[in-house]
Amino acid sequence: MSLKGLFDWFKEHWLEAVGVVFGSWAAIHAGATKIEALFSTDPTTFMLLFCAVLLISFTLGWILNREVGNVQLRKIELERRLDMEEEDRRHERERRNAEEDRERAQRKKEKAAKARELKEREDRRKYLEGEVRHLDITQKAALYLIFTEGSMSYGAPTTSNWYPASIYDGHAAFMAMRSLGLVDYETTHDGSNRWTLTEEASQLFDENPDLLEEGRLYLEADDEPSNH
Repeated sequence: MSLKGLFDWFKEHWLEAVGVVFGSWAAIHAGATKIEALFSTDPTTFMLLFCAVLLISFTLGWILNREVGNVQLRKIELERRLDMEEEDRRHERERRNAEEDRERAQRKKEKAAKARELKEREDRRKYLEGEVRHLDITQKAALYLIFTEGSMSYGAPTTSNWYPASIYDGHAAFMAMRSLGLVDYETTHDGSNRWTLTEEASQLFDENPDLLEEGRLYLEADDEPSNH
């Protein structure tokens, strides 16, 4: 098929289809007639124009395709960035939730420890109250003296004891109270032992001084003969 025949076929079929689609067959036919006349009179110019049209079409198609590709790439990149941001937010939520869980667990642990400590202190207080109530009356008198005077000294061989001798019932009595955590001592420069209440015992007697009432009454009764 000659180039002229190819052009005739192109004109009869493709231009007709384009005209039907766009409703402008008359305009296309007129243009085709001019193109045919140009091809008949100056085929070189026609081919140059045809190649230019193809080049422009290819260039426009390439640009359009590139822009479409860029749009797709931007869309993919945007979706990827959104996914990453969502993933970061998810990790942040998980981190915050884990941190809140740890804080709740720590608070619960501290609360349980505090409750356990309070219970232990209460149990210890009740235990000490019971032990004090079962002490010998002379031991209660010694505790009362230490509580009111701040301390009591005993043990120096050259020191005259300022408290009634009847309240002392041997070293074992003081050591028994020491083993309960009621009193403790330090040895002074003259060799005597200075007994003081422990912090726990001081708090116990501050809150419940009636525990030492028997000791107070005992001391008052012991002092009565010396007052006559």
